[in-house]
Amino acid sequence: MAFNRTKFRIDYCTPQDLEKVQEIEDLSFRHPFSPSLFLELLSKFPMGFRLAFSERRVVGYYILTESEKKEEEGSVLSIASIAVHPDFRRRGIGSALLRDIFSNARRNFPSAKQLELQVAVENLPARSLYSKFGFEEKGIIVDYYGPREDAILMQRSL
Repeated sequence: MAFNRTKFRIDYCTPQDLEKVQEIEDLSFRHPFSPSLFLELLSKFPMGFRLAFSERRVVGYYILTESEKKEEEGSVLSIASIAVHPDFRRRGIGSALLRDIFSNARRNFPSAKQLELQVAVENLPARSLYSKFGFEEKGIIVDYYGPREDAILMQRSL
């Protein structure tokens, strides 16, 4: 089966983009981040907040943050959030965002050696995608999203 690939570019987020990011977040998650949290993340991690654009429309994003965890070999980065607008899924945008995360991490966070994320246990498509990109399931975080809403911690080396 062939999927309709979308032409897009990936660039840094600006405060003017946050309304569209919020729209994607609200459509993608039962417990979305708040607008104030997005603004805080953009101010703290401007190099880690990247968007996928189709034409001039924001169709996906990710937020890469420095974790407080430290490994012997270096620091740990966390994918705080990654999402693609429902109308643009299964067109290669999620994969492109993940590839951009790896190059962005090497370019802007050179001491980072590990990458981690949390994903809802029931989000099988996302778990499969992350596995294809070398992430391994390391454990379950009970009630991460709320009562009886567990997450899986996934990690990979950079």
